[in-house]
Amino acid sequence: MLGILGSGFGLYWYLPAAVSLGFSPILVPVRYRDKLLSRDDLKKFNNNISWIKTDQHVIEMATILVISKRPNDQFNELPNYLSKQQLKKIIFEKPLAIDPVSALKMLAMVKASGKQCTAGFTFRFTPWATLLKSRLTSTLHIKEEVWFLKWHFMAHHFSTKVWNWKRDNGQGGGVLRFYGIHTIALLAELGYTEVVSSEVLSELNDEGYSTWQATFRGPELPEFRVEVDSRSDITCFILKNLNKDANFYENVDPFKLALNQTHEAGIDPRCIYLRDVLSEHITPDQPWPERLLDGINLWALVERKTKILSS
Repeated sequence: MLGILGSGFGLYWYLPAAVSLGFSPILVPVRYRDKLLSRDDLKKFNNNISWIKTDQHVIEMATILVISKRPNDQFNELPNYLSKQQLKKIIFEKPLAIDPVSALKMLAMVKASGKQCTAGFTFRFTPWATLLKSRLTSTLHIKEEVWFLKWHFMAHHFSTKVWNWKRDNGQGGGVLRFYGIHTIALLAELGYTEVVSSEVLSELNDEGYSTWQATFRGPELPEFRVEVDSRSDITCFILKNLNKDANFYENVDPFKLALNQTHEAGIDPRCIYLRDVLSEHITPDQPWPERLLDGINLWALVERKTKILSS
């Protein structure tokens, strides 16, 4: 049975994704019920839910458990999850923990428990990422190319001027650990292993970072530059081969569906990609996908290389 912990991303995105895959009933703490019933886009899933008395009861009943909580909570509560014999697989939200050192400790704990885990890195399932992977693996002489990924947007915590963990680098938030981590995971999967440079912009009186720029290299791969600005008045997502005139991919954000993909009205398209996360097969001899460890190791390199610039 599938259980979900997390009343934000867990309810809004993982729940619809799980329902569309046929999971039913889905174990959800009863304390989330009022929130679900207050939302027109979610209350229709009420019949697919088994409302459970407490979070702990969900943990003790589920065989697959989605954990969509703050990174520090995911780290601190892991021993409790791993102690449950019936629980076989855990799906964490990204980042797993506040920093790569803690994330590596989590993987070691999962391996020692004999359980399996994965995490909600969804860039790899997007149409543009599929095209990019095909391009990088099928083209000759690409090592001389330079690629550039530009992702600009206004994060909710900046637009609403609220303080929360997603804004705080020390809690696993900020432009690098909360947003940039998506790109790091994808680049690791594509074979990038070297961090040439990495810089974050620290703004006055802010515990987080709003902008991140980095350059990556990998064996027989083109140089790859990244720029993520989470406090931009312009919204765009552009993937460009700087050796070419036209953009390789351009849209308002990275999660737009391909033209032949559809999703239910009122449901965020990211649910399509979370279906892929939920249905990902992990082999019995591997407690997590190899790309997960590769992504954390590349993240660790980024953190070591990162310089902090002041605005």
